[in-house]
Amino acid sequence: MWRGVKRSSLLQSTTQGRRALHLFVLSAFAVAQPLFDLLARHPAFLVTHRVDALDLVLLALALVLLVPACLAAVTWGLGRAFPDAAEAIHRSVLALLVAAIALPPLVRLEAVPALLLVAAALCLGAIAAVAYARSAGLRTFLTVLSPALALFPLLFLLRPPVSELIAPPPPEEPSGIAIENDVPVVLVVFDALPLRSLLDRSGRIDAARYPNFAALAATSHWFRNATTVADRTADALPAILTGRYPWKSLQGGGPTRARHPRNLFALLGHAYAMNVIEIFSWLCPEELCYGSPTLPSRPARVRALASDLVTLYAHLLLPKPWTRSLPSLEGTWANFAAAREARLTPDLLAARRLDVPWVFARFLEGVEDRARPALHFVHLNLPHPPYRYLPSGRRYDPGREPAGAAEGEPVDDPWANAQALQRHLLQVGYADRLLGELRRRLEAEGLFDRALVIVTADHGESFRPSLDRRSVSEGSENVGDILSIPLLVKLPGQDHAVVSGRNAETIDILPTILAVVAGAAPEGMDGANLFDADAAERRHKYAYSSRLDQGELLRFGRRVPGARPGTSRLPPELDARAQGGDPFAIGPNRELLGRAIADLAVDAEDAVAGELAGKDAYADVDPQAEQLPVRLTGSIRAPAAAAPVDLAVAVNGVVRAVTRTTAGAPDAPFSAMLPEQALRPGRNDVRVFVVEPGDGGLLLRPVAASGGA
Repeated sequence: MWRGVKRSSLLQSTTQGRRALHLFVLSAFAVAQPLFDLLARHPAFLVTHRVDALDLVLLALALVLLVPACLAAVTWGLGRAFPDAAEAIHRSVLALLVAAIALPPLVRLEAVPALLLVAAALCLGAIAAVAYARSAGLRTFLTVLSPALALFPLLFLLRPPVSELIAPPPPEEPSGIAIENDVPVVLVVFDALPLRSLLDRSGRIDAARYPNFAALAATSHWFRNATTVADRTADALPAILTGRYPWKSLQGGGPTRARHPRNLFALLGHAYAMNVIEIFSWLCPEELCYGSPTLPSRPARVRALASDLVTLYAHLLLPKPWTRSLPSLEGTWANFAAAREARLTPDLLAARRLDVPWVFARFLEGVEDRARPALHFVHLNLPHPPYRYLPSGRRYDPGREPAGAAEGEPVDDPWANAQALQRHLLQVGYADRLLGELRRRLEAEGLFDRALVIVTADHGESFRPSLDRRSVSEGSENVGDILSIPLLVKLPGQDHAVVSGRNAETIDILPTILAVVAGAAPEGMDGANLFDADAAERRHKYAYSSRLDQGELLRFGRRVPGARPGTSRLPPELDARAQGGDPFAIGPNRELLGRAIADLAVDAEDAVAGELAGKDAYADVDPQAEQLPVRLTGSIRAPAAAAPVDLAVAVNGVVRAVTRTTAGAPDAPFSAMLPEQALRPGRNDVRVFVVEPGDGGLLLRPVAASGGA
């Protein structure tokens, strides 16, 4: 009898072990391998998280072993708690894993409703679960696939460029750089700053809106025909720091020193002190920049990596309409969830690298007159989305974003593009403020006049309806917006303005720096010294577009199309660049701005139902607080197919913003930006009105808004 009991127990244990093994195998195909493939194709994610060899090994083991182990443990625990349903529970988990395998290929059918795609994946999972229960051959097949548990992580870790993060190749030691001039070097790279955003309607830098950019231009060479050579940071930033075109460097490895050993930091490191802050790259050798305040600790890396992988997998798995409420993946490569928050905490951020004020403050601390020359470099995630900064540096809650806008996708609605442009320009105003703080710090340290100061951007951004915000393609009208970037170069001792139409590209920045400090740049760079009068001007411009998986090389003439300010595809009333320096003065019915509600026709008897998000935030406002409730979002009750509804927002009895609802959306959402000067200490009365034509003028109908924090 005991022998029979033991045999039964052994068989049961074997069965449970085989079931657990099958869950591990399916999890490897459903979770681990898709993430392994995605991370290997986009190593910038790993670079941004500053992962090292141990991190990568732990990541691989966690995805292949820890995730399914947790799943198997939960399945086993539920089976013990409900023994009669143990088999059904196991099959249900198996069906979900099969559905997770099937869903990513299905979601590519964007024309099919999301609910139908999910239902199809679940049906496939249910069919697979039934087949698993009835077919011993299928169960044996899953057992045969078990080597994938070792093969998938092994292939991931051995696949370049992941393998280079584990065992970087021996660094190439730069040679032949003899420093001739102890010139302090200051290089500031803004992220996603198109030249056009800085210009007024005459094509000059807008001194009223951006006084610090204009002041720097007054004592600098402005290369107004400067363009980036890539439309994404992972390619564009290394081009600035190496002087090489992206397609001539080792491709696919991301912005790391292993892929770009001959860079600005390595070339100057033997003679220059380093004040370097890299947020999305890892080009500075650790022995030179080991003290960078943006290098995260391992616990911070693990927390950020785990959080971002969950978000990444959700985007990979779910149909696009279902990802709208998820944190955006656009542009940051890290801390996706934290990027949505107006208040950034060190616990959610790997050393707060997306907290622009904190990063810039750390950079300024390192700007000082030293015994030997110093290189001061900072790459700021500004004015790159998410948009949350006012020109004063105060933050606001980004709130609800228009569909697709946060991801940089084409948005057809001109008003959604207009509002994105409005918030972008407000964030450019903050970039201008920081540039002014840097100049004052340089002057206080006695460095400004002696220094070589270069201010530029890695790439631009477009706000044209129906066109991609970030990626360029041949013949697209967004080319000038994305490729044309500011390039201001102040030589040591320069005190006058020079405007140059030279065909400049961002690969010329490093050769120019080396020409100033060392007399000449070493051979092997694609760029040229911008001040070499004897050098022939290049006849073409080149750009590397990441629109396709393998990239696309574009070639233009000496100027890219649309590089001049030109005209916007937005109507004048919606273009914040055309409103006399006031980005708040946009929208329909702009004649209402600044007018008292008491002086307007209001139909108080016919209110419209609606909701106002964060209504309680106006109950007690501190205008000096770090965060202000200046972005108002909400919705009104209107038919989904109705045309957009014009709205006016009054603060303390005065119209401070005009906006409209999103056409076709089921709940008629709206948003509006309020000038921070409109808010007073304490309670503020914020009211929304529907604006309609009336007898002899415009008629306002109040929105009876509910809502809270």
